Amino acid sequence: MIFQPYRVLSFLFFMILVMKGHGQEKTVLFFQTDWGRTISMDAFCEKTKAAGYDGIEVWLPSAAEDQIALREALEKHDLKIGFLNGTNKSLPFEESLKAYKEHLRKLTLWSPVYINCHTGSDFFSFEQNKAFIDITNKIAAETKIPIYHETHRGRFSYNLPDTKAYLSKIPELRLNLDISHWMVVHESLLEGHDEELKEVISRTGHLHARVGHAEGPQVNDPEAPNGKMPWTGILLFGKR
Repeated sequence: MIFQPYRVLSFLFFMILVMKGHGQEKTVLFFQTDWGRTISMDAFCEKTKAAGYDGIEVWLPSAAEDQIALREALEKHDLKIGFLNGTNKSLPFEESLKAYKEHLRKLTLWSPVYINCHTGSDFFSFEQNKAFIDITNKIAAETKIPIYHETHRGRFSYNLPDTKAYLSKIPELRLNLDISHWMVVHESLLEGHDEELKEVISRTGHLHARVGHAEGPQVNDPEAPNGKMPWTGILLFGKR
């Protein structure tokens, strides 16, 4: 197989497990990010489709004309959509909670495959962060759209121990696992924490498989020594 760096890096970013019915059948879908996009949405979607992706993951554009361009590009190139939603930490708690809920409702009108959330704050209390999670669980139950919470620095899920506490107290909580953030927070490759990670993986429906290491959430080259070992282990571990 010919090694294609761009394709591999893109592959590592977005994977989602879609459950079919109530059985055990799973379908793995691959989504491309538009981080750093400098071309039109139509051109981006054309390249994404040609590269073999099932869809894209983006923030909903604020401008109406950009939303129209996004919808047209998705239809033209037969791509699925996953959206991002986030807590605005610059607002007071109540205002932020209201904005988070309103934007989440807006996203569901597009019938996305899923919504990936940057939820809460590492400076909010457990109950404050739980208020955001409770909103997503309610909307997910109503709309049947999976809503995931990304493990991310600066959010409620910024480290493994705190995330475990939320998982234990909120049975409906589902994660988008970007474990590269935890590698930085804990300054390690999380060696010796396999049992704790088993529970995390069992509650994960979406994966940002970014190549992280103990001193950073990203490496310049996934074939470099500090990029190889952790992700080989994590991906194999997740298949068990």
